Amino acid sequence: MPDVLVNKNKLNEAKVVYRNYANELKHTISNLNNAVEKIESQWKGASKDSFKNSHFPKVHKSMNEHNKKIECLAKELEYISEQFTELEKEIIRKTT
Repeated sequence: MPDVLVNKNKLNEAKVVYRNYANELKHTISNLNNAVEKIESQWKGASKDSFKNSHFPKVHKSMNEHNKKIECLAKELEYISEQFTELEKEIIRKTT
């Protein structure tokens, strides 16, 4: 069986990148939501109802779903890193 080399540091770096991206996206979504609420307070009638009830909620939901996927990737990378750490400990125990 061929050796498989896994750089745990690279896995952890990737996890941090995904976590940071997810946090930035959450912040951006929050800022966008605040901006939309501010704009909505200035709109009246059909324009306000149309945007509030059909356009923005769909975009907002989509952005949140995208963010959940990114957070999931970060969690998976963390889990993989933990599994490699445990495997490494087990190999050391068995070989010493």
